[in-house]
Amino acid sequence: MSRFGTIWFSLVTLILSASHGSAQQALTLIGEADQVELPFDYINGLIVIKAKIYDKHPVRLILDTGAENLILFNKDAALDMGLALGKKVELRGSDLETTIDAYICRKVRLQLDKSARILRDMIVLEEDYSDMDKSLGISIDGLIGGRAFWGLALELDFARKKIRLYKTQALSLTQKDEFHELDIEINDHKPYITTKLDPERGNDIPLKLLVDSGSALSLLLLVDSHPALKLPAIFVEGSLGRGLGGNIQGYIGKILSLRLNDYIHFPHLITHYQHIDDLPDPSIHNHRNGLLGNPILSRFHVIIDYVHAKMYIRPYRKYNQDLDFDKSGLLINAIGAKLDQFVITEVISGSPADKLNIKAGDRLKRIGIWPTKMLDLATINDKLSGRTGKKIKLKIDRNGQVLRKTIKLEDYIALKLTKRS
Repeated sequence: MSRFGTIWFSLVTLILSASHGSAQQALTLIGEADQVELPFDYINGLIVIKAKIYDKHPVRLILDTGAENLILFNKDAALDMGLALGKKVELRGSDLETTIDAYICRKVRLQLDKSARILRDMIVLEEDYSDMDKSLGISIDGLIGGRAFWGLALELDFARKKIRLYKTQALSLTQKDEFHELDIEINDHKPYITTKLDPERGNDIPLKLLVDSGSALSLLLLVDSHPALKLPAIFVEGSLGRGLGGNIQGYIGKILSLRLNDYIHFPHLITHYQHIDDLPDPSIHNHRNGLLGNPILSRFHVIIDYVHAKMYIRPYRKYNQDLDFDKSGLLINAIGAKLDQFVITEVISGSPADKLNIKAGDRLKRIGIWPTKMLDLATINDKLSGRTGKKIKLKIDRNGQVLRKTIKLEDYIALKLTKRS
């Protein structure tokens, strides 16, 4: 379940400040098979797959079409696996300012299932700046980017929680005829789509968006990346989540309409905004206007054909009904050795939680009748993204003091719009 402000971990802005030699062996990911199928878990708006390094070291990886490379977050884990750390390089974090040290490990063998394996260079971070474990509530070891799927078609079957990898000739005309065909651009192994967006009762404007399965935000727009792309009149400020380099601050509002083609559109869509003005090098965004994340992608059966630069989407039933999103204003992390304790890291100004004087640093002990030790972070986030108007009792520990609050879930952006009218 996507909760805006809770998780945004897309390495769309990850760049190597020193060349690491992109030559790779020929693609062998699916071997002699025409296709392979892999299960995935969908956790807090992110696709998580299980893999093995050198056939014996299990890892959990985020499938991130918005990133290019294969990345391991923890240097100590890499050393424990016997990986040889090669050339040291500098990465730039998601804020485009923080500098992060990393190493290149050459020709690491990654196995996704019994037949799907590949040799790829892997980037290993000196330190894990992501805090993904805390944000997701489970252990995450790294991510796998688009370079791994080069030469293939990638199918995301959200309904069955399956990934399928095809040699492109294995995609039959009959199969593709069931989908809407969209032209995309492939740049640095990352897919981009041109959409039409109506910000606030104006004319539709064409926007180039990164198709980003590494983002749990529905739609992120870069303010001023297009002359007509401004902050909406009504918005709230808050964290968009974490990336390499720390929290990414931004704004949350609504747009009137997002249109993927003449038939598929999303009305009154919760949207996230980030300023582009102060970026040291705006071209790093590849002249894009934002990104399209999993809360929207998961409303479709998706096929990305990296060879022919096509994307095929088949809408699920009621695909454009309102997206679930946080209605409490609480941003929560899982902590502790077992990730079974939950601390509030931020409270959105003007939200229901803010009105109740809930503060960052408070610890959740109970939600409704459930002690939080019996819940996981995804379940907690689901409960706080529930029906507007629902009341939920909270038990909170503030430095040893027990507080009891009853929070009423609200679409507090729509509430601000109503008050303004």
